[in-house]
Amino acid sequence: MIDDDMLSEEERREMLEMAKSTKIREEFRILKAASRRSLNVDQLMSFLTGMSELNPTLVQRTRFVAYPRALL
Repeated sequence: MIDDDMLSEEERREMLEMAKSTKIREEFRILKAASRRSLNVDQLMSFLTGMSELNPTLVQRTRFVAYPRALL
């Protein structure tokens, strides 16, 4: 739960306004239901491909750093 001291009056009003919105409540229900589903590899690859299309800039590869003695 959020402590009352953490939110300004404006933030509190915004949250109450958003809570009244049936569209936002429905979107959160959809997100909650979707978060409980498991993905198979094909779905994961489709998602990652879609996300990569949003930013087509190639990522610069970095040189692999070998750690001969890594302690955890």
